[in-house]
Amino acid sequence: MARRLYGGAGGFVALALFAFSPGMVARSSLAGGQIFAAWGAFGVVFTAIATAHTLYAPREVILWNWKRIGLLAVAITFAVGSSWPLVWLLLPAAAFMLWAVPHRRIAAMVILCAGAVLASVALAVCELDNLAALTLGVIRAFGMGGGAQLPRAVVLGRMLFFFFADAAPGALLLSGVALAAWCAWRRVRFFGNTAPLIVFILLVAMGLFFPQSGASTVLFASVPFLLLFVAGVFADLIESRWQAPALVVVFAVIAAQAAYSVSGLMRVFNRNF
Repeated sequence: MARRLYGGAGGFVALALFAFSPGMVARSSLAGGQIFAAWGAFGVVFTAIATAHTLYAPREVILWNWKRIGLLAVAITFAVGSSWPLVWLLLPAAAFMLWAVPHRRIAAMVILCAGAVLASVALAVCELDNLAALTLGVIRAFGMGGGAQLPRAVVLGRMLFFFFADAAPGALLLSGVALAAWCAWRRVRFFGNTAPLIVFILLVAMGLFFPQSGASTVLFASVPFLLLFVAGVFADLIESRWQAPALVVVFAVIAAQAAYSVSGLMRVFNRNF
């Protein structure tokens, strides 16, 4: 996705950050709930965007897009089935689709609703033995499991730092530069960079203010969006007059993260053998 959006430079930055992110590698090695949540969350947003762009072609909405609708339904099923609060991602997905095709908004909503209905059927089939639990889960998701809990700012900052330092330390370091560039430079504030940033902020807010709804899973689902945002901004920096310092920063951070990850694996190996 990073390569399609930002070209080769953005694709390689995202790939390098992902490959040496301890949390991503550890969770990707197991078919657990968190990796399914991350896959589903990413799929919901970007399958919706990709499907909306196909509406520029004058073809039948449902018949032409049935494969994409099916893929969108699978993504929604994975996301919501792994963590109920991720159902809220349908809101930014709908907003992005409406923005992408202002001349065919009804068609875009038909596609999104069709995917959501298919996902609901799939979830219901998975919960045939306990439909009451399915209904209760959806109700709690829309209510976020109760009132919001508002920890102190210091506690929130510490939670975020330790989580992302463990899951994706390189992306955490580069995110400060990327966010500063996004705020200061108009060129990087286009849809391809801004969309993952919006979803990332939304997921972080959900994880922090509603921890009783599965904070660790929701926060982990935000990591791919952070990687994509960082890759997009640095792809623009690499193509600008700041190419040299941008490359130095990227290579230094990725090399340090790679050395840290490999040394950690060696320590684990020596400890076990």
